[in-house]
Amino acid sequence: MQLIRCENKMLTEKDKEFLERLNQTAEKKENAAGIKSGKLLHIRNILNAIFILLAIIAMVGILISKTRTYLVWSYGVGILAVVIKMAEVVLRYPSMIQSSNDVKHRRRSH
Repeated sequence: MQLIRCENKMLTEKDKEFLERLNQTAEKKENAAGIKSGKLLHIRNILNAIFILLAIIAMVGILISKTRTYLVWSYGVGILAVVIKMAEVVLRYPSMIQSSNDVKHRRRSH
């Protein structure tokens, strides 16, 4: 049986294989999270573009409106833009929780 020295502890070959499998599992999880966040980023970018367009349309509509009906429609478009922005923020929120948990783990491990 071959022994490997690791941080002042002797590890067997079986222990080394176990640690390697743990490392590979962690890498797979990180890769899956990266793919998921890439998809979310794409969706968030689309929602931001829609928000910007609707906000501009609403502002221009409010400025040039000559009738009360057109003004109400412009406010409605503005409210829709805000709702879309809120949906984008909700998509961003899980990644903010994950980031804060990573920071807490880093502080405790040192």
